[in-house]
Amino acid sequence: MDIVSGDDTAGSIKQIVFTKESGLAGGGPQLCRVDYFDPENFAMQQTVIQGLLSEKMESVVSEVRYEAIGTDKCICKVATQYHPKDGSEFKEDDNRLGKHFPHLLFHPTFF
Repeated sequence: MDIVSGDDTAGSIKQIVFTKESGLAGGGPQLCRVDYFDPENFAMQQTVIQGLLSEKMESVVSEVRYEAIGTDKCICKVATQYHPKDGSEFKEDDNRLGKHFPHLLFHPTFF
């Protein structure tokens, strides 16, 4: 994941380039806009603005929160909102990235 513009705060643009091993490379690079980043509360939100699913979606918004459960563990909560283009049908099988998102968070170079 590379920062294309900004400083990794709200309004910054990030680019993800998937490897062919991920099975997601056919969609080309994906651009995401950082909507907010809150390191004190371990939360962030980003919007996919170009790339995977862009032929069917106006945007895909993902919010990620980490919640501590003890001294050395946490729960990662991901909420995703899909905003389809008019006349577009979106099925769960279309969501290739969502199936890999938790792995992507911890192993960004794999994809």
